[in-house]
Amino acid sequence: MKKLVLVLVLAALALLSLSAAAQGTQGKSAPPAKTAAVEKAYVCQGCDYVGDKAGKCPKCGKDLIAVDKSDISYTCDMCHVTSPTPGKCPKCGMPMKMQVKGMKRPADKAAPAKTAPGKA
Repeated sequence: MKKLVLVLVLAALALLSLSAAAQGTQGKSAPPAKTAAVEKAYVCQGCDYVGDKAGKCPKCGKDLIAVDKSDISYTCDMCHVTSPTPGKCPKCGMPMKMQVKGMKRPADKAAPAKTAPGKA
């Protein structure tokens, strides 16, 4: 009988301490979350160059454009596989092309159409 009374008293104390702790935190807001700094990258619209400094593209000489690093992805034209890092497509082995969210890129230069011999 003494053990039962002791268990009930301990349970009541635990409930009281939990409710007091819960009431002490009511009305208090959590501290503001720290916002992560957005990392910038500088990309070229003319080629697949990505750098960490503003200026001219070392490959083609065009102006570099600042974008968020999270907006850059790489896509395979053949398989439509995307990746956050450059390299070769894991399915077909073709080089992946850079894509930047919200940025239009010039169309790839198509091969000239072949004409029948003797016709211009």
